[in-house]
Amino acid sequence: LTALLIDATTQKNMLKDKRKWEEERDGAEGNYREMLASEGSQAQARIGELEAAYEASVAQSDELNRQVDSLLVRIREGSTALDDAHSECSAARGALDELKNSLVSVSGGESSLTALLIDATTQKNMLKDKSEKLYRETVQLTSKLRSQMEQRRRLHNALEDLKGAIRVVVRARPLLPEEAQREGVDPKEASRETLTVGTAQGRITCADDQSVVVEHDGAEGAHTFEFYRVLPPAANQDAVFREVMPIVQSALDGYNVSVLAYGATGGGKTYTVMGDRKENPGVVPRAARELFSHIQTFDASVRCVVKVSMVELYLHHLRDLLQPPTASAPKLEMRTMPDGTHYVKGLSWHPVGTESDLLGWLDQGLGLRQVAETGSNQQSSRSHTFFSIRVTLRRGEGGAERTTTILFADLAGSERV
Repeated sequence: LTALLIDATTQKNMLKDKRKWEEERDGAEGNYREMLASEGSQAQARIGELEAAYEASVAQSDELNRQVDSLLVRIREGSTALDDAHSECSAARGALDELKNSLVSVSGGESSLTALLIDATTQKNMLKDKSEKLYRETVQLTSKLRSQMEQRRRLHNALEDLKGAIRVVVRARPLLPEEAQREGVDPKEASRETLTVGTAQGRITCADDQSVVVEHDGAEGAHTFEFYRVLPPAANQDAVFREVMPIVQSALDGYNVSVLAYGATGGGKTYTVMGDRKENPGVVPRAARELFSHIQTFDASVRCVVKVSMVELYLHHLRDLLQPPTASAPKLEMRTMPDGTHYVKGLSWHPVGTESDLLGWLDQGLGLRQVAETGSNQQSSRSHTFFSIRVTLRRGEGGAERTTTILFADLAGSERV
């Protein structure tokens, strides 16, 4: 009995120690969650401040653009008036010469024409002074505009840095009719902002714009996974592009950027990246349109060259999709530069001057990509495809040349990765 009493006392003390340890653990977890919530609130507040400053800078840049346009109109009007004054002055000189030859004795008429000539010359000089003044004002406003654009660039990049160098955006594909029937979901409900899909093992729910909840049969509780953004089935191609549109500005500001589409076969990766050109263009066509709309705003001192390439990785072999397959075509090889960057030796790069040129090369490459029919897609991608846009910028004659690349990767089904 004494031994049993000692054993019971020992077990009692062990249970007390266990409860005390669990209370300490729960307190530590609570403190950690409070600390994470506080840091998240501070980061969100900082992002809000930077977004407001960025929007204000963009508004100031727009106002300066309007002022520059107004000054350019005034300069053109002044130049037209100056040309008219030149014409009047030339006509007056001609009339004066004619009168001098035919009416030498009429000094009064000569004096009148001389006065007219002097008046025209005076007006010409006044218009010239006005034109020079407008030119100086245009130079000052252009300098101020460039300063505002530089400030906007710094704010934009600071905001992008706060958002994170790597961002994971989850897009939930709407259920196909046969999938909705199998899951017992109303097809109209399958494109809601939030959707719950059941499987044989559990349920997956798009809870909000930043989290997905997974419940697995046999497991205790649900698991919540948080991402930079969660796009529900109702999100269209435009909503997807809004999440990645800032990469175009980042590329023009000197940063290399990449967009990778990853997921299971039939998940909608190629549709998201390439899209339907006629009705629902994907990320690449929309990025091309955004890029060339930026380029059109550059002044004459900026030299911009855009080139594209497209390479496929299929069965461990690289293939140039923009080069006709011939026996003499160079073998593509992955190489590493001394600075650690990688490139494909032998890959062809093709200059493009417009959005239409770029999309023409894209269509050519897509036509050569390896595809096969699956249970959910008649032309499912069987390979990894990489479409690159290389932008080379040089501002002014003595400015430094800068080259950046926008890479779009449409990966094969994740079950093959």
